[in-house]
Amino acid sequence: MTIIERTIVIRESLRIAAPPERVWRVFTDLEGWPRWNDVARSPKHRKGEPWTLGAEVAFTVKPWWKSLRICAEVIEVRRPTAVTWVGSSGGIFGKHTFMFEADGEGTLATTMEIFSGPGLGLMWLVMPQARVRELFVRWLHTLKAEAEGR
Repeated sequence: MTIIERTIVIRESLRIAAPPERVWRVFTDLEGWPRWNDVARSPKHRKGEPWTLGAEVAFTVKPWWKSLRICAEVIEVRRPTAVTWVGSSGGIFGKHTFMFEADGEGTLATTMEIFSGPGLGLMWLVMPQARVRELFVRWLHTLKAEAEGR
């Protein structure tokens, strides 16, 4: 028997007129997310020192009519340029990375998630890729507004 595991990658980038250090400060201030982040709601550090290897964060997203609580473990941190977390729910595994690369006087902010797992086919039936992409773009735009406003 051959098992083929499908993966889907969604990646979006946006230029922010602020240095990576400022974008990093805004992004890693989890307690500040409710002020600017309307995509990932009710954020909470669940375990470990915030934004360190093995730390756990949780937040709620509402990609469609139903809210989904995300609990994720930080697996990579490169201050102030990148953080990666992993989590799973309903047979879907996600590996999400935010990158903040110096770009002239500003920052190129990139969000990328790799989805895999047996529940992936069903996920796209109830939540199309376009909707997930829209949420990622909105997250970047709200991060941009907050980082440029500070």
